Formats: sequence, structure tokens, C-alpha cells
Amino acid sequence: MPLQRVAVLLAAYNGMQWLPEQLDSILSQVGVDVTVYVSTDRSSDGT
Repeated sequence: MPLQRVAVLLAAYNGMQWLPEQLDSILSQVGVDVTVYVSTDRSSDGT
């Protein structure tokens, strides 16, 4: 059976502190083919 395709839109303005954990959680999902789109909108924390 083919994997379900899921797109995740993630707003990460100044979210460097949480971004690794968020991405790990999203990408660890089983049974889905995940594409992640991240928007930072000129963050000042290196995001």
C-alpha cells in the first residue's frame, strides 16, 4: 500500500530554540511521506 502524502507548513519566526525538536517530531511519523515547508520571515535568531 502506498504511503499517505502529507505536507506540513511550519511558521518558525525566531523559533531556532524549538525547530530541531519540531522537525524531529514531524519527520518521525510512521506510514506517511512528509514534505515540510518552513517560513521564517526574516528571523533574527538564525532560523
